[in-house]
Amino acid sequence: MAVRVIPKNLCMRKMVCEYCDMKLETVKDIVILRLFGIRTCDEHVKCGIRDVEAYLHENNYVNINTVSLDHKLSPFIDMIAKPDFTFSESFNGIHEKGWKLLVDPTEFTYIIKRNMQWCIPAYLPSKGDQMYMSLINLINGDPTSNTIVDNAIKTLEKGIYIDSYNASCGLAEKPPLSDDPKLIETIMHNGVPVRCVRNM
Repeated sequence: MAVRVIPKNLCMRKMVCEYCDMKLETVKDIVILRLFGIRTCDEHVKCGIRDVEAYLHENNYVNINTVSLDHKLSPFIDMIAKPDFTFSESFNGIHEKGWKLLVDPTEFTYIIKRNMQWCIPAYLPSKGDQMYMSLINLINGDPTSNTIVDNAIKTLEKGIYIDSYNASCGLAEKPPLSDDPKLIETIMHNGVPVRCVRNM
């Protein structure tokens, strides 16, 4: 497994893979936002994707353009991406309807976590206002859409990129220890019984 690389500014950087330092005529940039990401060779593209997703997980970002069609978050993204889907927001007691999902044309539209709440980029076409709006604001009187929003929040809390984060940090699940008494023994450590692998 290649070492973990932290995404960084790609502007004016050498055309080398950040995993193996191979100089290349063309490299692949795995980007998070314009000119920010990881530069890789063909061999290390999967490592680049893994580390970019780990970065997104650590910083509570989810790119709605990269969520696969069969993912648990897909019904929510399908719902908010519909052109006729609008929601409301209240400012200082003034209730405004007609907010819509603000989609970045460069495919960098993120659900983010702010102040302990998951938020989507939104805009109000009638005024041109833009803001990140809490998913809680999408809950309305419709039981179907409320269930979709509730499931989306639970899915986001579990972590869309948790597997990439665990792999990037070397935290992937290890196989359980065998119960074979020839391999495993119980010893006392600081007064506590502990299972350990026998020294063969």
